Amino acid sequence: CRIMVRDADGSVWVSHPYRGLYRVVWSENDPYKPAVSFFNAQNGLPSDLNNYVFKIAGKMVVGTEKGVYRFQPDANRFVPDED
Repeated sequence: CRIMVRDADGSVWVSHPYRGLYRVVWSENDPYKPAVSFFNAQNGLPSDLNNYVFKIAGKMVVGTEKGVYRFQPDANRFVPDED
C-alpha cells in the first residue's frame, strides 16, 4: 500500500485505488493478529475504485470520485461528509 492514515481510535486505514479500502484494528489481547475489515460500495462508498484516505484537521476522510466521505462507526459504513 502507499497511503495509510491512523484514526483517532488507533485503527489504521489503508487505501489502494484498485484494491479498495481497509481498516486495521489491533487488539490488546493479541497485537500480532489485527482485525482487517474491507470497505467498498456495499459499505456506503460511491464506488469500489479510486478511494483515497486522508487525514484533514485530525479527522480521517476518504476522497472519492463523488466527493468526501467519513466513516460512521455506529453504522460501520461511510456517509458523505458535510464539512
